[in-house]
Amino acid sequence: MAGHQSISDWLNRVAGTDPPIVELAASATIDIGDVTLLAGTALIGKVGIDQTTPGTTNKVVSDPATSTLTIYNVTLTNANTEYSQALPANCRGFEFQCRTGVECRWSNVTGKVATPTAPWATLRPNAWYLSPAINQGASPSTLYFGSATAGSIIELLCYT
Repeated sequence: MAGHQSISDWLNRVAGTDPPIVELAASATIDIGDVTLLAGTALIGKVGIDQTTPGTTNKVVSDPATSTLTIYNVTLTNANTEYSQALPANCRGFEFQCRTGVECRWSNVTGKVATPTAPWATLRPNAWYLSPAINQGASPSTLYFGSATAGSIIELLCYT
């Protein structure tokens, strides 16, 4: 057919440009049936990550394993009053429960749990809340707790 050439001819022509677009090894094999390229040790493309500063270039961040557990006991002395606990710096995740087995309210926004105002969430009696993995860095986040039952105690476990 006029105007058509084999892939092998095309690759040889392209490889002959300066600089070569495609480099072929002496052992390169091309199978037009299933488009199989066997190039031995030859590379067909490269992938790299330019990671000069963790977390900035290409947004690649190392994810160290959690190794330190910090436990807080937050006593909700008065009913319908907001109490807070800052998470430790570089917190990777947290979980909490109400030790006294009553319903409690919690939020990550101040002013929402004393007299329930959205956004807040309910922690049911005898239940745990487990956070997804977080990466808050050195500036700690704060959790806010409240309950209709005076003397409730929140057990908060934080992983850094």
